Amino acid sequence: MDEYVKNKLIEWNLAELIPKFEAEKIDQETLLLLDDVTLTSLIPIIGLRLKFKKYLKNVLDESIKEPATTVTVLREQQQGPEQHRRTVEHAAAFNVRDILTATSCGSSIVDAIEKSNCISLKERQSMVRILVSHLIERFGEK
Repeated sequence: MDEYVKNKLIEWNLAELIPKFEAEKIDQETLLLLDDVTLTSLIPIIGLRLKFKKYLKNVLDESIKEPATTVTVLREQQQGPEQHRRTVEHAAAFNVRDILTATSCGSSIVDAIEKSNCISLKERQSMVRILVSHLIERFGEK
C-alpha cells in the first residue's frame, strides 16, 4: 500500500481498513480499478463498504473531470466488411454497459456517453481498464 491510499483511508475515517489494504497490496493504481466484486471481498462489512464506495466514487469523478478529448477510431482500409461484421458480432457477446455499470467509475462513464456522446481521454483509459479487468477475471490472463 502506498501513502496515497493510506492517507485517503484516514481522510475518509476508514483507518481500520488499512491492515487489509496493506495485506492485499492496494496502491493508488489498484484503488482506481476496484470493482464491486472485489470490494465485497476486500470490505465484507456492508456499512464500511458503502462508505468506501461513496468516497471512491468522488475520487473517480474528480479524476475524470478534465476537458473532453475527441478520439476518432479509424478502420484500416484493408479490412473488408465481412471481417468488420464478425468483429462486431463477437463483441456483442459482452454487455459492455452491464460491465461498466457494475463499477462506480464505469457508471460515470456511461452517464458521460449518454449526456454528451463522447468521453475524455481519461474516461476512455478508465473504461479500458475496467473492461480488461473484467475479461481477465472472467477468462484469466492467457
